[in-house]
Amino acid sequence: MKTPLRWHTLAMMLLLLLAFGMRLYRLDDLPPGLFHDEAYNTLDAQALAEGLPHPRFYDSWEVYARTIHTDWPPVATRFPVFLEGNYGREALFHYLGAFVVALVGPTVWALRLLAAWMGVLAVLATYLVARELFGDEPERAGRLAILAAAVTVGIYSLLGFSRLGLRIITLVALAGLTVALWWRAGRTGRWRWWALAGLMLGLTQYTYIPSRLLPLIVAFPTLAWIVRRPRKRTAKPPRLVRGALLALLVASVVAAPLVAFFIRYPAYLTLRAKVIAADAPEHGLAMMIANVGRVLLGLVWRGDPNPILNLPGRPSLDVVQSIFFVVGVIVCLRRARRFVYPFLLFWAAVMHVPSILSGVAPTFGRSIGGALPVAIIVAIGMEAAWTSSVARWPRRRSWATVAVLIALVFSIGLTARDYFIVWAEWPGLPQIFHEEMATVGRYIGQLPDEAVVYMTPTQKYYATLLIAMGPGERDRPRDFYGPAGLLPAGEPGREAVYLILEGDETTADLLEETFPDGQWDVRNAVFSAWRVPPTANRVRPRHTTHADFADRIRLIGFDLPSTQVCPGDVLSVRLVWQALAAMDKRYTAFVHLLGPENPTSGTPLWAQDDHEPGHATYSTDRWFAGEVLMDTFHLQIPADAPPGEYTLSTGFYDRETFARLPRSDEGHYGTTPRSDAAGDTATMITITLEAP
Repeated sequence: MKTPLRWHTLAMMLLLLLAFGMRLYRLDDLPPGLFHDEAYNTLDAQALAEGLPHPRFYDSWEVYARTIHTDWPPVATRFPVFLEGNYGREALFHYLGAFVVALVGPTVWALRLLAAWMGVLAVLATYLVARELFGDEPERAGRLAILAAAVTVGIYSLLGFSRLGLRIITLVALAGLTVALWWRAGRTGRWRWWALAGLMLGLTQYTYIPSRLLPLIVAFPTLAWIVRRPRKRTAKPPRLVRGALLALLVASVVAAPLVAFFIRYPAYLTLRAKVIAADAPEHGLAMMIANVGRVLLGLVWRGDPNPILNLPGRPSLDVVQSIFFVVGVIVCLRRARRFVYPFLLFWAAVMHVPSILSGVAPTFGRSIGGALPVAIIVAIGMEAAWTSSVARWPRRRSWATVAVLIALVFSIGLTARDYFIVWAEWPGLPQIFHEEMATVGRYIGQLPDEAVVYMTPTQKYYATLLIAMGPGERDRPRDFYGPAGLLPAGEPGREAVYLILEGDETTADLLEETFPDGQWDVRNAVFSAWRVPPTANRVRPRHTTHADFADRIRLIGFDLPSTQVCPGDVLSVRLVWQALAAMDKRYTAFVHLLGPENPTSGTPLWAQDDHEPGHATYSTDRWFAGEVLMDTFHLQIPADAPPGEYTLSTGFYDRETFARLPRSDEGHYGTTPRSDAAGDTATMITITLEAP
């Protein structure tokens, strides 16, 4: 299997072209849809390209940021070292994505293109690592490097991650380059290689969570070189120590901003890992021990069940790769006296630890850092089989070479079939990649920019919606939870469009009742759209009022089924508010039933309902100036409440300090001045509690 340099170079060029072709083919529609994490990354890349301040959060569920920033407020910056949205992500991929987005626009395809390039770089990195690891055997090093690169082209998980706009594949490429540079630095002892290795080690910390383990990977050979230096393999120990210290110094300087960020916000160190581990059906030492077996079997028997990351159940290695991987592991164990072989096993084992600890093993996203050493081990197995065949049948050397080539072609073909045919036709794949949300986003994109768009119920994958909407100056859609009883009514003089998705069976009837001038624009299996024209009357409350609170919120009316109730009844009242200004605080609204002194509490309070608007699903810090909103309150009247006249009063208070918002109007109830105008409540109406 002797390879002249020109054929060696040609083979590598063909492999890189093949890798790029497999990563570009149907990249615009496979995976289908607009996966949320890809969309979120694209929004961040766009923000970086436009120089917008960070941190940025695109989904309404990201309330964890408030907790993290309790002690240390966020620092606005155009150059974040860590992206806090979506549970926190390393930023290097997004900075690279900003250049691509600037060229082709803010589409998920842009970041998939970047991932494709990173996937090709991973193939090249595998080649470079193999050449460095076996550099003292030039002929064999070239042979192993070509085989390892070919295996990398055909590893399913690497193909899949090279076609997703996620930062994961960046780890594989940069970690491979780090090991290659580190090994060359140790072999030559030259300062420039140590400095470059340190630079790459520092940059890799900005790729993906498992990169935290990379210092262990490079420390292992360094210590071995220092303790027992092979004659022709490395520089002298004193020079090794100085070089390694230089590399660590450079890496520390490069990674220092990220370290400083984690010191300020330590919760982000483990936040994403905790979210994934929370989905685990079991925890503890027994789980981790079981996960060791699951991870090992995930390589050759049964892999990641997540259809986003894998053809569910497919092992990381196909049948050809699995056979040669087992052979390669045996070879590495038998040749353990030569350090390069235990190093490969150590590298592969360490980078599979995140999958073991994740609680949902095997998860190929967490173990992706081990794909590169695994590919080299497979190549070692192939080379061992070829060498054994040639030694046994010297005259059949060409046949042995053809057999290896056929095995590689068959392996790559299996991966291509599994991805482009089997996985591409997996049931429900468009829904898994949020195609339905993308459909809604495209509908919003063709609406007038001035329309106010509402969506119910509250959506988790909001970033997909924003990307699918496309360019425009429109406000972002506002999601709320309709079944909670709240209905935002938009702003007078502006069209309002309500999108009802699966999970809300109540809002459609409420819209028809509240806005009879509206009409259904879309009604299909994905969503329904009710459009309210700009001229429509936003509210028709039975009782009109005028009560302002701190010049921020105005009570403009309310609906009450009856002013006569009985003890034990549930009194339901719907309030109609208007935001006088945008607010940065969340306020709780209350409705109180007041009457004679309550012997239980010693106050005139007999019933109450205190909650944030929509039960916190549409809090006041999300309101915009001029917006009208309706919310329903339910008061359980005690069965022992005495008959007589009671009053209903309402107001707001700060949910953190419980300080009430003061009245700021002149105190009018319709056209009648009110005596409580200077206080902090608005008395709405008097009701009669009849004897049971």
